[in-house]
Amino acid sequence: QNAEYMGGGHISSREHVMSSEDIPLIETSDAEATEVFSLKHRLSSSKEQALDNTIKSVLGTGVLALPGAFRQAGLIPGLILMLILAVLSFYMNWLICQCVQLLPGTQTLDDLFEVFGKRGRNVAAIIIVSHQYLVCSAYIVFLSKNLAAVFGLPEAPFFLFFSLSVMLSSLVRDVTRLAPFSKLGNGALILALLVTAHSAANEGSFDSYELVGSLSGCSVFVGVCATMFSGQFEAVAIYTSMSNRNEYRSINIISGAIIFLVYAVFGVVVYTAFGAETEDFLPTSNNFVLSFATLSVCSAVFASLPIKMLPAVQTLERYFFDDLDRGSSLVNTITHLMFGVTPGLIALAVPDFTFLISFIGSFMVGSIAFTFPPVLFVQLCKTHQHTLSIHSKMHFALLAIIGAFITTLCSAVIVSDKIFG
Repeated sequence: QNAEYMGGGHISSREHVMSSEDIPLIETSDAEATEVFSLKHRLSSSKEQALDNTIKSVLGTGVLALPGAFRQAGLIPGLILMLILAVLSFYMNWLICQCVQLLPGTQTLDDLFEVFGKRGRNVAAIIIVSHQYLVCSAYIVFLSKNLAAVFGLPEAPFFLFFSLSVMLSSLVRDVTRLAPFSKLGNGALILALLVTAHSAANEGSFDSYELVGSLSGCSVFVGVCATMFSGQFEAVAIYTSMSNRNEYRSINIISGAIIFLVYAVFGVVVYTAFGAETEDFLPTSNNFVLSFATLSVCSAVFASLPIKMLPAVQTLERYFFDDLDRGSSLVNTITHLMFGVTPGLIALAVPDFTFLISFIGSFMVGSIAFTFPPVLFVQLCKTHQHTLSIHSKMHFALLAIIGAFITTLCSAVIVSDKIFG
């Protein structure tokens, strides 16, 4: 028998007719899912909580680079690329969770890389931890610079405060407790985007935008979008926290549609309003409305710090602790606080928000989010003796090639621009 997976191919058994437990992309009952994925922590995230956390894991300051990216790529190529990358990114979220379903007991993204042996898992762990650290570092820079500008104060106290906040967020391990913060962050960021778009609509001329930009501008646009739609690093933590994982597919689709619409409206309105004068990142203004928008964005970013740190902490735990269910000893607490020191140091050494976000999108996201998931899925199917059709293998091979191309091209463009100006 064959079972269709959402990519369009088929999975069939080599030696026997598969039951529903054998087919990786078939839905299971709540009881079966709970039994198969018997984690050591309580599964209690509702559908609403998972949706909040999924949206918050994707929404972030990267969207502020979108109008400037439209200026470089042009309106039409930008919209086409954004739609492609949105579909690809959220499909990869789903594919990663299918990999989790094939590997019972998975709790972190780097667990999936066990199929490549110890070396593969170590490489994945380095990329995952580096990505989350760089994201938090970029957030520290963003928060510090913007709030210092709004209040007319030095940046140093803000750097210290947000670095300490990241350290404390490394103690959070239960994503179900983050739902209220996710709601706050989601609302604050959407409000900020609406206020900024409204201000642009009132102040812009709408007469200097370009329909088609440059090829290099398209490469930059891809890097920005890769960062904007990045949620693969948090997908495992959100998925494994759900009491009913069968609902994740609809959550993934709904969150993807909401985020794409929000991004598209914001980017198009602001870019068409300011045209050639659109800046790479929206500046802080003495205008009360824009200052309010900046504070709202900062609130959203601050609320997302714990969920951004969680995948890095979970990955590091596997290398420093034998058991994920540890007591709250002083040594463990100090160790977790040490996990949170690095982002602050990176922010201090490289206080360049634009470069950090661009590099995150090009290399880090390109590697884990676009290139590895198809390869992981094929390898897990092989390990568990699930045969993929030729059509399916070609489908996943093409996805991996596209991911590698995106990663290589965008990383080269962004690093060369940073070095050679």
